[in-house]
Amino acid sequence: MIKIEHSVVINRDLEDVFKFLITPENNPIWQSGITKSRKTSDGPIRVGSTAQDTRKYMGMEFETTYNG
Repeated sequence: MIKIEHSVVINRDLEDVFKFLITPENNPIWQSGITKSRKTSDGPIRVGSTAQDTRKYMGMEFETTYNG
């Protein structure tokens, strides 16, 4: 089994990084293949919030809806 590890140092406060990562509209910036992402539930991000990603894979687009 191949094991790959990768680490990145981000010179920002943990709170800033967490806020960036939980904002669906930022997903295309840091996740390859995602062309669009948006929150689909009302209110702030919390347990039970929903979002939708559009991904491009092998020339085809797929939509994924998920909740947290």
